[in-house]
Amino acid sequence: MITKVRSAISKSQFLEPRIFTNANDFILALKNNNFKAFVLNNDEFKDSHIKVIQQIKKFFPTLPIIIVVEKAYPELKVELGKFKKCILLNLSTELQDITGILMKLIHNVKVSPRYSNRYKTAQSARVK
Repeated sequence: MITKVRSAISKSQFLEPRIFTNANDFILALKNNNFKAFVLNNDEFKDSHIKVIQQIKKFFPTLPIIIVVEKAYPELKVELGKFKKCILLNLSTELQDITGILMKLIHNVKVSPRYSNRYKTAQSARVK
């Protein structure tokens, strides 16, 4: 999962993803203001993670945050919508949008989250 997210972000020439597996290293980088955005990659986003986002936003209100999860529940998307520059993406259906969303959030362009689930299809949509 982390490889998919990193690969998707690396496609942009303007973004250089860094991976933190140690919370202390992440906090130190956050304090030193060493990055433009924060991408949290997790199997499942729970209510307890909202508290982590609240703390980050308390000290870094302008830092864009994207949470990428296997299963994105609409209720949590609504809850995260209360924070500025914070969005929840579904790994299997919305990952292809991550670089564009990151660039928009970094440059203060409003991004509206999808509150309904997006499903993969075998056939592309036709426009007449």
